[in-house]
Amino acid sequence: MAQQRTRASRQRVSNEHGYRIESVFGGELAFVRPDGTKVPAAGPAGTPLPDYGFARLVQRHSEHGLHIDALTALPRWDGDRVDYDAVVHARASRRPAPAPA
Repeated sequence: MAQQRTRASRQRVSNEHGYRIESVFGGELAFVRPDGTKVPAAGPAGTPLPDYGFARLVQRHSEHGLHIDALTALPRWDGDRVDYDAVVHARASRRPAPAPA
């Protein structure tokens, strides 16, 4: 499944943005920009990436009780209609709105 997603994203970039994938000697693939220059290799899988302050960011999130994972950005909305009375009440009073009856 992951391989299919990767293949689909490569194909989309290739088709929509003018990048090309060329086969080179030895069966390797080369990615070529629309201007004809080759995209540099990213390195072998497992090559450590620079930190860029990520460790400090994770530490600060932990200090503030934030737990960010792959599900963080998923909305919890279940598709029900919005109860605007509850929204206005909560916003106006800065207290939780009463549960719907």
